[in-house]
Amino acid sequence: MTTYRHIVWTIGFITYLTASGPSQPTASPGTSPWVMATFPFLTHPHLEAVFAPMARALSDSLGIPVEYHFSSSYERFMEGLSRQEYDLAFIQPFDYVRTGIDAGYVPLVRRSPYLRGVLVIHPDSALVTVEALAGKTIAAPPAPAAVSLLGKLFLLSRLPNKEFHWKHLSSHESALLLLLSGGAQAALVAPAPLRFFEARMNVRFSRLAFTDSIPGALFVAHSRIPVPLQGRIRRILLHQRLSPAAEQLFGKGTCSPFCIATEEEYRQVQRYWRFIEQRRLFPAPQR
Repeated sequence: MTTYRHIVWTIGFITYLTASGPSQPTASPGTSPWVMATFPFLTHPHLEAVFAPMARALSDSLGIPVEYHFSSSYERFMEGLSRQEYDLAFIQPFDYVRTGIDAGYVPLVRRSPYLRGVLVIHPDSALVTVEALAGKTIAAPPAPAAVSLLGKLFLLSRLPNKEFHWKHLSSHESALLLLLSGGAQAALVAPAPLRFFEARMNVRFSRLAFTDSIPGALFVAHSRIPVPLQGRIRRILLHQRLSPAAEQLFGKGTCSPFCIATEEEYRQVQRYWRFIEQRRLFPAPQR
């Protein structure tokens, strides 16, 4: 299936070069839409509000239909990534180095700030130190999520002999909801979903600690997309006008929330990943 799709891409691009000259590429009748997917770090409606407009902007600029695809679970998203079902994807850094590279994806742009996890507590919490979390329940996104892994590395280095009760939920938003309702004593999330949640719920959590930082979530393109088109997509993503929902998630300002991503900078993530595998911090696949 992948080989066939790659052949279709190649034939289509050669046709575009020979027939269209230097003009913009346009989709011919019956062209299969590109699929753009994201890992499910927020609920479906919120991800749709952020990424569907990006897909439409790419469609308008490229003249090629691009459809946003929502994955109902992290596992389903990773299956699609490993099977090379997506033409474009917004993925977390550990998923890029452990699956994306081997599946033929290349980096386009990444979030401008480096990614780090934030340990937050309820505004009314009496906890004041990380040490006080020993034996407590920490809500977090799925266990394979980058911030979940960064958080476990942080607590392992800070409190190597202490136990914590991890409650992994479907998204950052779900983790914060559990903390807000009193079902957990702390939550470990990423800064962008935290800012998004606080603005929507009109609440301000107390920051307890921050993990180490690594190059963040990134847009990738499958290598079946010709290199010239990869360059155009990169420029569109860098200079796009964000929707209100995207501004709320990524931050509003005069500068782009994205910058060019390179394979070189993700070698740091590969080093972290090797340590995670050695310490068996990554959850074993369900059978």
